[in-house]
Amino acid sequence: MKLSSLCSVAAVCLLLPLSSYASEQPEQTAGISVCEQGECTNDLRKLRRLSRYGSGDASAVIALAYASGEGYELNPEEAVRFLQQGVRQNSAMAMFLQSDWYRRGFLLPQDEAKAMELLDKAVAAHYAPAIHQKASLLIQTHQEEDIAEAVAILQQAAEQRHMDSMYLLARLQQFGLGTEQDLPAAGRAFRSLAINGYPNARQQLDDVIQQLQSDDEQQELITYFEEVDNIEVIQVVGQPNQLNTQLGNLARQLDNSGQFIRGTAGSRIRGSSCENSGSPCAVIAPDRSSSSINEMLTGSQ
Repeated sequence: MKLSSLCSVAAVCLLLPLSSYASEQPEQTAGISVCEQGECTNDLRKLRRLSRYGSGDASAVIALAYASGEGYELNPEEAVRFLQQGVRQNSAMAMFLQSDWYRRGFLLPQDEAKAMELLDKAVAAHYAPAIHQKASLLIQTHQEEDIAEAVAILQQAAEQRHMDSMYLLARLQQFGLGTEQDLPAAGRAFRSLAINGYPNARQQLDDVIQQLQSDDEQQELITYFEEVDNIEVIQVVGQPNQLNTQLGNLARQLDNSGQFIRGTAGSRIRGSSCENSGSPCAVIAPDRSSSSINEMLTGSQ
């Protein structure tokens, strides 16, 4: 398929617009608040301490708490201060968040050049949500070399099981955009996403099955894809206590990583971010469209 016909494929074009943080009024966050009735006070206190001892990821969470009014009273100045601290602490999570704020002019002066510089740094750190956003921007240029680059970096994020990246890569593979058409690979990704309840993945899997129907050599693969109908898809809806547990897990994982020395002020060291440490906390990093701590921890929208 020619790249000039990219946006003639309506389903692919629906992937291109980037959703930003849901509202420019962060107090109006979607879904369930993590910090109802002060339930996450202790966890935020731990994260604040870890921020002081060098965790840029903890700084990013504190910044978002101040910016969204979840866990703390709304305080734009403190939000910016903690976010800048997280960037200085070399957190890819903080770089990605600050990139978004610069791009939207949210709490920071709008500055596309700074936004792109920070986004590229987060991509270089292999931060999956940043990779997804960078790939989406590349696809929007409709240039062959840019879409090929998008495919290459999306593969990195897909290997981290970042579902948005898996979905976008599968769509490009399905239509042969920026890469050779690979229906089996696209179908396998859609199957995995469908089992995990990812929106529209089941529909895209059906489309791939239809595309494969004319190939007699793919009947066994088609049967494998169709077996998803017999697999129960369980979607877990976050509740405040579950989200509090995740926030607590993030605090414990950072605390137990051994990267941050606790004690006197003279014993502080600057640690690398949890995202780059191999710690399990990487799986609850904020998604590209998070507007609250809720969405940061769950990936829900």
